[in-house]
Amino acid sequence: MSENDIQQSSIEITANGEAITVTTTLSLKDLEANGVGGCQPVKQLKSETSQIIRLGTYLNLADILHECGRNVDELGILRRARREFDAYLSGQKERIVALLASELPLPAMPDRWTIVALDRDEPQFKRLAGIDGNVYANFWHPGAKLGGLAGTRNLDILKQPADIDNASFHVCFNGSVVATVPVAINATHVAGWVTNHPSSGCMPIEIHFAQDATERDEAYKIIVSYLQYMARSFGADNFTIAERPEDHFALYKQIIKKARSYSAEIWDSPYVDLTAPEEQLFANVRKSYKSNINWCAKNLTTEYFSGEQINNESSAYFFNVIQDLHQELIAKYTDGMTQELFYHPILMCANGQGEVAISKTADGTPYGISVTTYDNGIAYYALAGSREVMRGKNPGHFIVYDAIRRAKARGQTRYVMNRFFGASVSLNQTDVKVMIDRAFNISFFKRGYSGDCSFANVYQVFT
Repeated sequence: MSENDIQQSSIEITANGEAITVTTTLSLKDLEANGVGGCQPVKQLKSETSQIIRLGTYLNLADILHECGRNVDELGILRRARREFDAYLSGQKERIVALLASELPLPAMPDRWTIVALDRDEPQFKRLAGIDGNVYANFWHPGAKLGGLAGTRNLDILKQPADIDNASFHVCFNGSVVATVPVAINATHVAGWVTNHPSSGCMPIEIHFAQDATERDEAYKIIVSYLQYMARSFGADNFTIAERPEDHFALYKQIIKKARSYSAEIWDSPYVDLTAPEEQLFANVRKSYKSNINWCAKNLTTEYFSGEQINNESSAYFFNVIQDLHQELIAKYTDGMTQELFYHPILMCANGQGEVAISKTADGTPYGISVTTYDNGIAYYALAGSREVMRGKNPGHFIVYDAIRRAKARGQTRYVMNRFFGASVSLNQTDVKVMIDRAFNISFFKRGYSGDCSFANVYQVFT
């Protein structure tokens, strides 16, 4: 190991009146082999609870990388620090801007192939995507344009999260888009797509090919190569990406050629085929649900809200109802209702792309609520909550079946019961992840309306 391989830097940080010195040692060979997210000083932070040591380590690494002329890695570690410590990095943000303005090297591209990345050329990225307004990395709907990059109308009233980097990019041939790859990186430092629910983690990246794209094999090769580069330039630990079985493992073939460490899983998403007759829809429902559905249909009244019926006042009412119906879950699992999780589907309903349904007893007390969104012929189970009216009578089964039935009547072709989820035992980066009871129960519940599922091959690639 050469003397120049080992680099060291120290920084003094004052917190609560106390000066603390943080010293960091980096092997450049380690960095070269494992990247920003996998180098030893960063790996040691996995169990580090001191925010001062975490911040000091990042800033030390940024200084080392700057002195060594490793600008891409310097940018990556600064972005990683910003996702965790945005409020404390005003001076370092200027370094990020300066690095982006410099001529950072890109991976070598085959002739006539180019990458147009949002972080490097936002105007050109938006022009090629046909997006006039903002570009989002926290909105998702199964029918939304390019996975949700364009958001939905009025979404700009919500503050953009500071701890999310939008690393999306286009792959182009002769200047025309072959594929668009939406990528979001949050403070977990996993490159994926939107975090649909805090307990579930991010969804995998999904590649959106242009309709006339023919050079898919070459595009997959470029996508994997650029994602590995992007993990360095954004300081990500790994990226999680999906391909559909009908792609015949074209993406996987590129991953095994280029990546040293990766995993492969099969994820699934239950759905209901709404082109079937209504009597068949009911016949497909799990037998134990049917009596409950019939009882609720006779004994509860349901109000529906959409479009102009949804305003600030009614939205606040919906939030209070769903939180009240979730009291037992909140007490057991804490409150997972984020601003994005609640308001994204509510805004779609306000735009006429879905509806809120509240089922009540005769005295006007809510016992069930569902929020269903529509887009591109697809209906989506977005939010729901319920509690027992009396022993053995819970509207949970009814509110979902009622939403399925109404989506069919509106001409939707599919009711998606869930986002894609892994098996009950899967991976969280390199650790074993066992699905919590709540998630398992929800998954079992949603599979009770149909035997149909969509499948995806999901790969975690470690850089």
